[in-house]
This record gives sequence, structure tokens and C-alpha cells, in this order.
Amino acid sequence: MVVPDDDGVEVLFGKPPVRTIRTHRFGGIWDTRINDWVGPSREPQLWYVSEAQEQLILHADDLPSRLLVLSAMGAGKSAVLAMWLIVRALGFAGLFGCVGVTAPTVKRLNTVLMELESRMPETWYTHHVHKGEIRMNCGITLQMVSTNERSAAIGSGIQGQNWLACGSDEIQDSIAADGDIEARGRSAIGGVYKRLCTATAKQSSDWRTYRDLKKNSPLWEIIRFPGRTNWTIWPRFWEEQKIALTDRQYRRQVLAEDLPSELAIYGDWSRDLNTYHVPRIGAQDVTAQVLAPWGGNCTVLAGHDPGEIKDVTVLLKAYRLQHMGANEWAWVIVGELTTSGTTELHIAELLKLMRNEFGCNELDYRGRPIQDGAELLVRIDPKAEKTVNTQFRRAGLNSRAAAYTNTNPPRAMQIPKEAGIDMVNTLIRNAAGKRHLFAEVTDDGRLVAGKTVEAIESSERDAVGRAEIKQKNRVDHSHYTAALRYALWVIERPRMERLRSIA
Repeated sequence: MVVPDDDGVEVLFGKPPVRTIRTHRFGGIWDTRINDWVGPSREPQLWYVSEAQEQLILHADDLPSRLLVLSAMGAGKSAVLAMWLIVRALGFAGLFGCVGVTAPTVKRLNTVLMELESRMPETWYTHHVHKGEIRMNCGITLQMVSTNERSAAIGSGIQGQNWLACGSDEIQDSIAADGDIEARGRSAIGGVYKRLCTATAKQSSDWRTYRDLKKNSPLWEIIRFPGRTNWTIWPRFWEEQKIALTDRQYRRQVLAEDLPSELAIYGDWSRDLNTYHVPRIGAQDVTAQVLAPWGGNCTVLAGHDPGEIKDVTVLLKAYRLQHMGANEWAWVIVGELTTSGTTELHIAELLKLMRNEFGCNELDYRGRPIQDGAELLVRIDPKAEKTVNTQFRRAGLNSRAAAYTNTNPPRAMQIPKEAGIDMVNTLIRNAAGKRHLFAEVTDDGRLVAGKTVEAIESSERDAVGRAEIKQKNRVDHSHYTAALRYALWVIERPRMERLRSIA
């Protein structure tokens, strides 16, 4: 293990001078007749690594068995993965088992293969190209498997394999195969299935959900791997990158920060800062108090966006958190409902959800609404046909247009899209850095309203800055963000305007 030192030694031609801090030795001379080590190596392979790389390659028992490495540009993640695999194989010498090597594509597998071949001589192994296997003389086979492609040169896929350990390159593009990879650890010694997964942060809600599940699991540790951990790159290069790249590019490409897209509509949304586990103590439910002008005991707020293909309802509750004043609250997204079919079907499913999960709109033993019982307040897309609101009211739901005029009688009015987006963005994070909109997570870190969060995270403007211009279809997520605006507009827009006038 080496560290940069101007007064050090140039151990690799053209690379920065370094000073050696410590040395580790693995393996030696392997006798294939008795399947055992018979002495130290006469011509050892010499690797020079940084302290950050050393930690990953050794993967000591004081670390969790699974490591997720968020790597930056130039950090050398494929090289580290190759060295990790070789050290694992040497540690398993004589067991005649297999270690998995996965990547999303054949091209990425070939990158790992080249790194493996550059760090051990050909006398150590035999490469069976047609099976996608590197059979090492010490009895361990490295099985190369692509998670998204099939080829005669990369093996027969993940299912059916039994692995002692597994190294995965670019796991963000193999999320669907992660369960299969995990299930292959049946051969792990003592049940300790070590995995090293490299990843590049991706603009994907699926990726963030995967990352958060690992972050909340005791089996995993997430390690950030910035570019400067690669000792072979001169410090001057990184300093020049600060000038050549925008601040955002530098943070993403060099520091390995997981940032949203520059075109993101809700760019301040953060999985770390805008998700919340509602505690039993310390968060006061003030939903009924906030919604009092529209009903006696409204304990849940809903925004509803009807569509030709699917109907969507997003559910929220208001909480006064410990650090908040008497007239301040935060909204927490506590549920969502999506149905395909008629409005009647959606209403029936919504009522079932409210009664089973939230104790709202319950019936007495005669099948009649309980007087003064908790109820749901629904805000509906103002552009929806009147028949939609009528059906909600006939079902006994307190439903109203998301916005209406001050005339007598009041009439439904449209919510300006950009003003609605600004309102939600202010709740996500205002100019003072405070956050008043959260998505609830369960004890194990799972999102309660995953589709709504996915919609927030994936919403982007087009090349000329327009938002939500595509026609809504089965894969479009704008129903959820629209429903969020419908729910909050009448409450939050006037409150923000009052605060601005005071300021």
C-alpha cells in the first residue's frame, strides 16, 4: 500500500512518486499434486494500491460481507474488482469451488477479464473461452456471466451456479439480476458470502431504491470511491478538472456524488433528506387541524388525477416535527393508489385502502358512515369532468376541485403548471434550506409510495425547458406529480404568498 510522496520513488514509469506504507503477501507456490502451498513465490506479482483500494481488496471480516462501491471517473474500480477476485480465489485455494464475476454486458465483462489477465501470469490459470471460465491452478474457477446478454463465450447465466463469493461490475445496470446473484451464495464458507459490487450513480429511481435498500441493510456497506483514490493519476489532473468541468460535473464525475439530472424538474429532491420514517414519538399529527376549514375530522389529504388509461390518487398527512413552531408543519406522502378501469373501481379500491390502513370513512354495523368519524379529503383535477367529482361524493367522500374561483357560486379553475411545480419545489426545499415535503419509509427503509417518488425523481424538462408535455400513457409518471399538486395547491399556495408578503 502506497501514498503519494514528492520525495518518494517512481515505482511505475511515468506515474507519481510514492512511499510504501505496508505490504501484504498472498499465495505462494501451489503444488497441484497435493493441492497445497509448498513455499513462498519465487517471482511474486507486485501490485501497488492506495489505502482506499487496499481496504476493498482485503475486505476484512470487520467490514460487512457485501460492499457497494460508488465509483467516480478514473477511480480504477475495474482494477480493484480484478484484484479483489484474485485475492478471494487465493483465499479459497484447494476448495475446487467457483467465484462469480458478473457485468451487465459482454463488453464490460471483457474489461474485467483484461484487468484479471494483466494482474496474473498465464501460468496461473487456463482460460476456457467457450464456457466463460478462468480455471486457476489452485482449484478455483472464476465464472464470467453477463446479466443482460447471452453468448457462448460468457457462460450459461446466473441460475444454477453455486459461488463462494461474487464480484459484480456496474451493478446499477444489473439490478434485476441482484436477487439471483444473492441466491448463488450457497457454497459460501460458513455462510459468509462476500460480494463486491462496483457502481456508477445513475439517473434512475430503480437505482436509488436499490441503493437505499442496501444502505439500510446490516449486510451491506456503501463506500464512496472518488477519483483521487487512484494513486496512478497525477494530482495536477484533478486540479485541472476543477477548471475544465462545471461544479456539477466535477461533483458527479470526480467526487462520485449521486446528483439529479440538470434537467430535473424537482432538482432539490433528495432520497436522503426528503424521506422520513414517522416515529411514534416526536411527530405530532396535525392533519385534521390543517384541513379543518374543509371538514370536521379530515385526517388524510388526497390528490386525484383521473386518466383514460389509469387513475391515480396520492395520499398525504401533515406532521409537526420536533424542530417546528406552532404554525408550521411538514407534509408526508403516506400512500398511493393506481387503478386501470372505471372511476367506480378506483373509488371502491380507495375506500377499501382508507378503511383498512387509515381508519377513514368507516361504516357502522348497519353499513352507514360513522357520524363524526375520520374522513378523507380529496382534491380532484379541476379539468376533470363533473361526473368524476359527483361519483366521489355519491360514495360518501369529501371531494372538491383542486382549485376554484372566489365567485358565488365558486367554479373550478385550472392550476398553472409552472406555479404548481414551484410550490412543490418550495416544499421540497425552500430558499432557507428547510424541507417540508417528505415520502414515508418503513422500518426497513422501503418507500410507502414508490411510484410517486419515482415520478418526482424522473421528471425532467425537455431541451427547451418545458415540463410534462408528453401525452400521458402507461409508462408516464406525471399522474403522480400532478396529483401531488392538486392535493396541496389550495392549502400551500396561499400560505406561501402570505409568507412572501410578510418578508
